Amino acid sequence: MKNLNIVIVEEDPKVVENLCEILEYLNHQVVGEASNTKDALRLIEERNPNFLIINICVNAKSDGILLGRKVKEDYDIPFIFTSSDADDTELIHKAIEEKPYGFVLKPYSIKDIDTAIQIAFNQFEELSRLEFNLLSKPSRELTHIFLKVNSKLININLKDILWIESKGDYAVFKTENDSFIIHSTMKNIETKLSNSQFLKVHRSFIINLDKIVNIEDSNLLIKDKIIPISRGNKDSLLRSIHML
Repeated sequence: MKNLNIVIVEEDPKVVENLCEILEYLNHQVVGEASNTKDALRLIEERNPNFLIINICVNAKSDGILLGRKVKEDYDIPFIFTSSDADDTELIHKAIEEKPYGFVLKPYSIKDIDTAIQIAFNQFEELSRLEFNLLSKPSRELTHIFLKVNSKLININLKDILWIESKGDYAVFKTENDSFIIHSTMKNIETKLSNSQFLKVHRSFIINLDKIVNIEDSNLLIKDKIIPISRGNKDSLLRSIHML
C-alpha cells in the first residue's frame, strides 16, 4: 500500500499526538490537523490530502458526521470515522448512514488503524475503478446535451465543451466561444455526462479529455486555462489518457 497524506480532524490534543505517532510509524504523512470542520475544510483545500481521519464529535456533537457528508458530496477523498462513545448507538448509527470507508472505536491500536486505513483505501480505489469503467463505456446516443439557461434550452455539442466549473450551486459550461451558466451540482452533471471524453479532475472541475494541451504536476492546461488536479483524481486522469 502506498504512503498517504492524511488530515486528522480531532479535538483532543493527546489523541492527535498519539495518532500522529501511529501514522508516522506506518509511514504515512500527517499534512494537517484540525479541531473543527471549518479548519478541516480549509486544510483539505490547501494541503490536498488523499485520506481523512475524522472524529464524529468535533466542535459539536455531530459536526464530524456533517463533515463526512460534505466530503462525500464535494470531495473525492476516502475517510474513516473514529469515536470514543461506543454506547451512543444513535450517534454511531447516524455516522454509519454517511457511509464512511471505515469506522474505528477508541482506544485503538496501531493494528486497528493500519487495518482500517488499508481496507478503506482499497475499497475507495476499487469503487473508483468501477466508476471509471462505467464512465469509460462510450455512449452511442449522447452527442449533444440541452442546457437550461434562464428560460431557454440551449443545444450544445459535447465535443465543443472545454471544461465545466463549479460555482457554488451553479456550474459554468465553457466552450470555445461561450460560457453557459446553469443551476446544477457537479454530481448531477457527472451522472448525466456518462461519456468517456469527460472526467472530474478536481471537486470544482470536469474536463473534456480531448481538449487537454498538457499536464504538469498538479495542473493541466486547456486553451489558456490552468486547471488544478486533485490527488484523489490524478490516478483516474492518468488511466484515462494514452501515454508513450
